[in-house]
Amino acid sequence: MTTLVTTMWTSTEELERSVTDEKLCNIVEDYVRFNGLDKKGDERMKSRAYKFRGKLFRYDFDNGMVEYIYKADADMRKDNREWMEKWNKPLWEIDEHGYFVADSVGLRRENWKNKENRDHYLGNWVDDMEEEFRCEMAMFEKYELPLYQKGV
Repeated sequence: MTTLVTTMWTSTEELERSVTDEKLCNIVEDYVRFNGLDKKGDERMKSRAYKFRGKLFRYDFDNGMVEYIYKADADMRKDNREWMEKWNKPLWEIDEHGYFVADSVGLRRENWKNKENRDHYLGNWVDDMEEEFRCEMAMFEKYELPLYQKGV
């Protein structure tokens, strides 16, 4: 198996392009990550983006964290470059795949690998995020919107 993995794939991206059977892909991907065969420098091992109820998530295998991610658009990347030139540090930590992490929480690897557990966990997290958003909007409408309408 080691020879097969190291000779056929030099990165998880190549693995994802060449293996179509999801179960086999997960087995080989786990093997590659466990043995550090695709690590380059400080690169951290993360799953592919997983779309759930209109939001994107991925699993950080090195830290045991689920990340709520956004795909950075052209304007964000432009703003990030300008900020970097002016302040010598990024405005957002956009990774090499064009994602930035909006939030993260801990989750055991076994629960991420089990689709039923993963979807249940993400469902609760999305519900919490949506409730928090509704509360923030209600507070804005109650306290700040009247000020904007008065022209203050």
